Amino acid sequence: MKILVPIDGSADALAALRHVIALKLAGLGLECVLVNVQDPPSLYEVVTAHDAERLSDVRRAAGADLLAPTEGMLEGAAIAWESEVAG
Repeated sequence: MKILVPIDGSADALAALRHVIALKLAGLGLECVLVNVQDPPSLYEVVTAHDAERLSDVRRAAGADLLAPTEGMLEGAAIAWESEVAG
């Protein structure tokens, strides 16, 4: 079973991930899909950056930074995972 966990850096997202880990420790066979959705670039960012690819890279990096600690938690609990940054 795959369980989708949205990660936004909030305490609620962390609590949801801890619940998934508890389910795994209780014996449920599962994998986890972590997802972070980044806001679209602001007008200011578009005007100052002039490069859509750079803006996309910055959003992906910001999402990856948010996901990194949760990925570590899943590795520590021996839970298979995949992650995605959308936006």
